[in-house]
Amino acid sequence: MSSRIAALSASIQEHSSKIDEYHRKNGIPQPTFDPTEDSVAEVKYPDDIEKSRTEVLSATMELSDLLTGPRGLVANPGFTALTKFSMTRFIHHFNLVNRIPLDGDGMSYEDLAKDMNAGISPSTLRQLLRAAMSFQMFQEKKPGYVSHSSVTRFLREHPVLHDCTGFTAEDMVPAFLGIVDALIENPAADDPSKSGYMVAHNASEPSFYLHLAKDAEKIRRFRNCISHTSAGPQWSMHYLTDYFPWESFGNGTVVDVGGSTGTSMFAVAERFPKLKLIVQDMADAIAQAKQRPGVNVSHMVADFFQPQPVKDADVYFFRSVMHNWPDAGAAKILKAQIPALKPGAKILIMDELMPNQKDMALSTARLQRLMDLAMLALGNSKVRDEEGWRELLKMADERFVLDRIIEPEGSALALVEVTWRP
Repeated sequence: MSSRIAALSASIQEHSSKIDEYHRKNGIPQPTFDPTEDSVAEVKYPDDIEKSRTEVLSATMELSDLLTGPRGLVANPGFTALTKFSMTRFIHHFNLVNRIPLDGDGMSYEDLAKDMNAGISPSTLRQLLRAAMSFQMFQEKKPGYVSHSSVTRFLREHPVLHDCTGFTAEDMVPAFLGIVDALIENPAADDPSKSGYMVAHNASEPSFYLHLAKDAEKIRRFRNCISHTSAGPQWSMHYLTDYFPWESFGNGTVVDVGGSTGTSMFAVAERFPKLKLIVQDMADAIAQAKQRPGVNVSHMVADFFQPQPVKDADVYFFRSVMHNWPDAGAAKILKAQIPALKPGAKILIMDELMPNQKDMALSTARLQRLMDLAMLALGNSKVRDEEGWRELLKMADERFVLDRIIEPEGSALALVEVTWRP
């Protein structure tokens, strides 16, 4: 019987060969860290090759962990993360990706120090950037000169990713480091005002969002990053319109609770024009909403923590709302709908669903848990699995009955269908 090391090595060989063959057969340049145009072109793999990519990533992670061993796993990751995140912040703070030219040999450390005009010596710059180079950020092809890698070129050519790295380095890293202090202060982790982010930033606002909104640059950076991460095909509105039986409600009423400017309901209206669609949110969001002539979508100011003002609607819809709140807050939102609910009314929650731990590849599990911890760090919330959704509904009111959870293939969000049965 082969060892785990041998099995992982064989898996890496098998699946990386499939990826290599796909590149060769389709004339797609091979991955490289050289900052060529081809190296920064994003490749969209078909499902079978994407599965092989996931297998390779997961196997290499596990193999690395096995060969690092228990002592190394305890000691090394912390120092590795410190290096990577401190260098990411350094590169972002001093806008180095835009200071260093793309062509030629790049820029000497001496010239870069002068251009930065921050009092940092060329010697210290070398120390810092050579640490960054160990994570493929920049390279030194000519001694004494720093030049772009494919990673930093990609960052330079996609400014919105610069905002994402800024949000990560300036806001998320302190938030993650603040989790323990927040738990010491609020062991129940049920108060958004006492999250890792809030404790780390010594903030006094009721939530992370309200604190962030006070800083124009921070909120701009955050919104750009969120817009970028939610722009992929996995966030398409067709998962909302195609996987729920909207036609069964005829000319009924749908309320989009916390629906921002109404993107979701405009998508539903396009497919199901007979429905009466109402978008609710706070005044600042509704003020930005644009009406579309001839489309049966209206907007109204409403606080989802207060009793629902629209009575007897057929569906009350929540998209990407619940994951922002701890169970107590999410339950309060659901309870606020109860006075308006008629028997059989639907609560439709479109939100992230944590897969079963044993069903996830290691690379997928690490990414999912990163997102889960990010919600904890920012607002003491979570990415809920099926059990978590059941617990939330029970906490709100046992008359909320979970009918099913729809998981459209390719979608970043699941549809949690609930019926009010008094």
